Amino acid sequence: MQTSTGKIFWAALLIGLMVAAATPQGAEAARKVKKPAQTQGLYLQQGQKIIKLTQGGLIFRTALPWGQDNKVGLYGILQEPALKVELEPLEIMVFDPETGGDKVHLTRLAYLETAPAGRFDLSVNKLNAENFKRIYKMDLDTPVPMNLWCIQTEIPLQVAAVPKKPGWFSLTPREKLTPGNYAINGGTLGGPQLFTGEHGFYPFAVVTALPPPPKLKKAVKRARKKAAPPEEEAARAPKRQAPPAPREVSPPPSLSAGFTYQWAQANAPRARREYQITNLDNHAWHNVRIKIYARNDDKFVLGPVTQEKDVVLPGHTVNQVPDKTFMHYDTLDDAGYNIYLEIHAKEGTCRKAWKNVPAGDTGESNLMEIPWDLPEPKKGDQ
Repeated sequence: MQTSTGKIFWAALLIGLMVAAATPQGAEAARKVKKPAQTQGLYLQQGQKIIKLTQGGLIFRTALPWGQDNKVGLYGILQEPALKVELEPLEIMVFDPETGGDKVHLTRLAYLETAPAGRFDLSVNKLNAENFKRIYKMDLDTPVPMNLWCIQTEIPLQVAAVPKKPGWFSLTPREKLTPGNYAINGGTLGGPQLFTGEHGFYPFAVVTALPPPPKLKKAVKRARKKAAPPEEEAARAPKRQAPPAPREVSPPPSLSAGFTYQWAQANAPRARREYQITNLDNHAWHNVRIKIYARNDDKFVLGPVTQEKDVVLPGHTVNQVPDKTFMHYDTLDDAGYNIYLEIHAKEGTCRKAWKNVPAGDTGESNLMEIPWDLPEPKKGDQ
């Protein structure tokens, strides 16, 4: 009768023979992970500043084979994150009506050069040193090269619903962040594990202060020194008059305008987007000209939608007629676009911008205000 130790030995030996027979020679040690679709409703916010996150180059580094098709290793990134944010309190803003932010995890990254081979033994009954070496042809403490920025620890988050934004949640770190590299992910990528395919991974670095923009190199010019004029000639030379001081131009007064967005069903794949602009000042607007733009990244996809009115009274919409209080247009789905409102009137101007954050097919307004970033128009274009 075989002892329990003997059974474990022969079982481990059989597994090792199966691994050796099923694993191709010269297999790649690193596997590039396919990026899933970009999560639209995921941002970092620091005060009024909104920071868009992009996925990093996540890879899977194989340490040990595990059967015919499985690999055991670590997930991580090869280089430090390119996105830098300042050491200030930050919030993670996510649109997650299904789980209420449970899928979002904030983790700190650490650089791992090597890891002992025994760390990647995922079997319930760990192999002893002799059987491990017999199967994997290496010792338990043999260093396996990793050279990755991997998940080190998880930062606990406090979750709160965003007022007047259905489906949106704000996640705030419960502990103060220190300078270093971090990543937002699904919370399942830490430690040795089997390769499980694509995962969302959004790395960023927290720094004490962002570096100043690079200075332009000045062209080195060699100029000959001119001989100084004689004192008499210099005395007779007319004195240069100082140029007149530039006129200070005060900016036009700012108007206060209400902006309402709504979605109306139209023939697919086009949808109707409708806007309502209201005079929130206690005085009328005269000679009113309104422009609305929609832009995706650096490309204008709509605009301007222009409307002109002789007068808009306080508390009135641009079109004070029943069923015609909205400016509207038909367009492709503009989820994720930037919406710009520009108003010029005799009494002043108004410029505002919003991010049209996707919110499914509910038709709810999901505008997040952002800084105005359109360049000044050239003279004659207004």
